[in-house]
Amino acid sequence: MDKLLNIIKKNKVVVLGALGLLLVIAIALIVMQLIGGEETEIPKGSVDQPFTYETGKQLEIPETVEYTNFDPGDDTTAPIYEFALENKVDLVKSFLGSIGKRSMELEEYEDVVYYWRDDPSDDFYVVEYNALTDRVFFRFESAVDPDLNAGGYLSREDLEQYFTAFVHEYWDQSYSYTDFNVTRDGSTYRIEASRLIGKYPLHISGFEEYSDYLVVEDDGDILEGQIYLMNYDLSTAQNVDLITTVGLGSVIGRDDYPKDFYQLEPQDLDGTLLYGEPYTPAQSAGDPPPTPDGEIPELTECTAEEISLVYLYMSGTYQMLTPAYKIRCAGNVVVEGRSYRTEALVFANAIDPELVYVPATTE
Repeated sequence: MDKLLNIIKKNKVVVLGALGLLLVIAIALIVMQLIGGEETEIPKGSVDQPFTYETGKQLEIPETVEYTNFDPGDDTTAPIYEFALENKVDLVKSFLGSIGKRSMELEEYEDVVYYWRDDPSDDFYVVEYNALTDRVFFRFESAVDPDLNAGGYLSREDLEQYFTAFVHEYWDQSYSYTDFNVTRDGSTYRIEASRLIGKYPLHISGFEEYSDYLVVEDDGDILEGQIYLMNYDLSTAQNVDLITTVGLGSVIGRDDYPKDFYQLEPQDLDGTLLYGEPYTPAQSAGDPPPTPDGEIPELTECTAEEISLVYLYMSGTYQMLTPAYKIRCAGNVVVEGRSYRTEALVFANAIDPELVYVPATTE
């Protein structure tokens, strides 16, 4: 015992340092337990995503490509989230009651799809809610007053705030939006916006540039709209590594790499060559363009011009909300012997590919 005491006295600084280190480690472990412990590792191949695995497309990502909302050198991780699934039909009913539409006829199918119309004899629906996609859509024959504008008329500068006020009043006060786009047709405004998920916008799988929109008259009365009510669980957020855009360029051409490819119409192409008569694209969601009589050549090679980071969403059946690269690219197609510039939207997996579930393919 005396020998041990002598050793401790001679090495007092070392002993105190070791005790201090042990104390720091103990405190760190306690703090980690209090905040939820260590981050759970995501199993390889466990993240399912809403991609169709487009094949036969070649995409070049040049050094001159523009990054619109992130820095590939600094933004090297992003969180993924689990969905907080909840049927929100009661929220839709509350909205309809608030705008004087409580008496509308409701039809529902297996607690998933709900339709409302003014009269059972009507051959069209006024309101639709899909519990799988968490999308509510409404289009009223006569504008309705949401009681948000106390007299007067809306100016263009008021519209972003008006849109957000509408969402917060009737749907969810936690939602925030970005990338607003406003167009005017006479006395009617169309306000488009994308829901913000953390730092990045929500994008719906397909051609739509914005997740949500509202069509209002200049006095604030509402004609039409689409709102995604999808919620996610913040407590499930886990940061994952993003694949670099250099790495993406080397693998995106593979058939098994998760991606979708949406080709737009060739620019400056006479619509009569495709539709038989002049065609102006519909301004309202839900009004698809006519099917072309002529065949639009397929764009197989495309050069990226712009890349942004988004959260790609199709429905809650995928369980996780994950980041994706939205790539705007361009190439050329030949119609009737003439070459036309043609743009496309490409959505590609943005996270470490080893984490992604890839469905088996059959010959």
